[in-house]
Amino acid sequence: MNKKYEIQDLYKIFLLIIALSFEMIFASIISGYIYNDISGDPIPNANIYIIGNDNGTASDPHGYFILEEYNKSEIELEVSVIGFKKYIERIPITNDTVELEIKLTPTVLKYNEIKVQGLLSSRLGSETIKVINHQEIQKSQKESLTDYLKSLPSVDVQFGHPNGRNTNLSIRGSSDYKPGGYNNRVLVLLDGFPILIPNSGSPDWNSIPLENINRIEITNNSASTQYGHNSMGGVINLITDYKNDNDRIELNFTSGSNSTYKFNFGYNKKISNFSYGLNGTFRTSQGHRYNADSHINRLQTFIKYNDLSGRNYRLNYLVSSSDIGHPGFDLEGANQYRRSNRTSHYIQLQSFYAVSNGLSMSHSLYYNNFYTHYTNREDIPQNWIDVNNLDEETYYKDNNIGLRSEVILTKLSRWVVLLGFDVDLATSNVDLLYYNKPSQFSIGSFLQSKYSIGNGFSLSTGLRYDWRKTNPDGTDIAKIFKNFTPKVILSYNKNKNKSFSLCYSEGFRAPSISELYLEHQTSYGLYVLGNDTLKAETVKSFDITHKHHYSKQWEYSISLFHNRYNDMIDFVYNIPTKAENRTGVIANGFEYSFSLQPLSEFNFFIRGSYSYLDMNDIDGTDILYRSKYTGNLSLQYSFDSLDLALQTNGQSKQLYEDFLEPFEPDVGFPIKVLPQIILPDLIIAKKTKLFNYKIKISNIFNQKYELIQNYTMPTRTCKITINKTIK
Repeated sequence: MNKKYEIQDLYKIFLLIIALSFEMIFASIISGYIYNDISGDPIPNANIYIIGNDNGTASDPHGYFILEEYNKSEIELEVSVIGFKKYIERIPITNDTVELEIKLTPTVLKYNEIKVQGLLSSRLGSETIKVINHQEIQKSQKESLTDYLKSLPSVDVQFGHPNGRNTNLSIRGSSDYKPGGYNNRVLVLLDGFPILIPNSGSPDWNSIPLENINRIEITNNSASTQYGHNSMGGVINLITDYKNDNDRIELNFTSGSNSTYKFNFGYNKKISNFSYGLNGTFRTSQGHRYNADSHINRLQTFIKYNDLSGRNYRLNYLVSSSDIGHPGFDLEGANQYRRSNRTSHYIQLQSFYAVSNGLSMSHSLYYNNFYTHYTNREDIPQNWIDVNNLDEETYYKDNNIGLRSEVILTKLSRWVVLLGFDVDLATSNVDLLYYNKPSQFSIGSFLQSKYSIGNGFSLSTGLRYDWRKTNPDGTDIAKIFKNFTPKVILSYNKNKNKSFSLCYSEGFRAPSISELYLEHQTSYGLYVLGNDTLKAETVKSFDITHKHHYSKQWEYSISLFHNRYNDMIDFVYNIPTKAENRTGVIANGFEYSFSLQPLSEFNFFIRGSYSYLDMNDIDGTDILYRSKYTGNLSLQYSFDSLDLALQTNGQSKQLYEDFLEPFEPDVGFPIKVLPQIILPDLIIAKKTKLFNYKIKISNIFNQKYELIQNYTMPTRTCKITINKTIK
């Protein structure tokens, strides 16, 4: 962007902020603790929301919650969680701050008292799950879901630009960073349903509607006991349906740097026992460099039925189309002319009903379809074509269909038991595979339980068996992968101030289709091959977490972890680059996060996190693209209807293997270093009677940096969002 116009734009934005600040609206802060009425123990992960509003949150591991409400003299608050009677109460709003103490009564569960989000069963291991609510997501004003996830403790994301095609996601260093993201070990769920592309094991990030996500649940350790394949590095569950059945219309418009424009809408309607909704997003951007443009359209609709007896049925459909430029390496003569177009379809059906009092069943059926077309720009300079070879057009056709059934036993006063099975079939017809149409058929069965020992102690256990058959083309001998994975969590949560959990878990992942059968010559000279002799990889994980909640003004948490990977699969840079099993990889680390309100009379918060990761190959091979230190710091101040936030994210240097340099047979490609990164952002939000305004300036100091070798990232950008909700 022209520097003169950029300064003018910033000047206009600050004038707008000053003008808006004269229109004041007073917010009330509603906070409190949720307890077990019998034992006095705090209740984590309780759902809290204001009836007649889409404002909601969840209680933290100490039972604490906080909400904001504007211009109301009274609210109707609803609290629900598995194992307790639903709480509904009218709360008068007489002060700017309302503090509550809510006591829930334990009960033998009827199925109408259980809220199920697709396949999600995290309630039996809530001590190891981090919950991020809608308010935190919206306040971040991130460009995309991957951009937001990168700001979270122990979550690392590598991409060429925030809305790029190939994105690699890792939790605690679990995933490798290679072209195509073929080593993904983190399972991504949308409303509890798997959304990974069978070929690579990675999701279509551009199809996920960040603006509609009301809650994110993250499991940092292995979750293979619950979900089997692809979850050995953790789980990220994105929940869009958060008690949002109320009639409403919501409109959002965003404009920003690099000719970025975004419009999204949401519509919800409830008629008797039925509710339905529709939301859509249209986004276009020219990008920060040549051929880094992106054009994304999404449409999601659902219909849901709930009756008074608690039967629950939901049908959800999401379709997305994205046209993405691949800017390539920022080097003279590099191929910067590749493009891709993808259409993704998701159909999700979920039902929930009772077999008898205290015995319920849930069934979830899903179908995912991905069609991707890689091609070249039509305006490639002739002088480049004369000396370089163009990549061929390639097509990817991936399909995945699956079923999961669960039985939930809640008759016992201290014990919740969940058992079930899941089955799925995945096929991949991709030009870059050396078989015509490989398929994977997977079956898993699992048993989980949570037992309240007493005196604040509880024991969660799980065991799962997985069986996968991978067939290259229907004629060759199929490969079979199978494994048992256990998990044990001992937790202590006696009062609102302290909690402690000790977790041991194992993980298992069979090779993806690309890791087995890929055959691809890249435009930058690498010949990449799969390996059909690969073994499944496993991990053994130990995790200790302590959380201390002194008050709503001060809290912190610290986690120590040790992960030992066996037969970890990696595409090893060589001639050719081939998928191989590493003998073993060991990861040790810790995470620390805190929230501090220095003075209770001022709505000023300091929040931050710090992560340390030490990862080593027992054979001495370098582990690439893992920062040893990452962290973030946020200063947030709110007064009346104006919110100000200064956020800074940083990471230490990373090693990478420069495969653009000549290959030496004795030493391979040279190992180089990406420097450390510290990026501050400024966010300003203003609420008025008619509209809500949000302004964000990213990378304030205009720093040049790279997340991937020779992929220049955006410098300073600015955007403004205008929101209107009609109820």
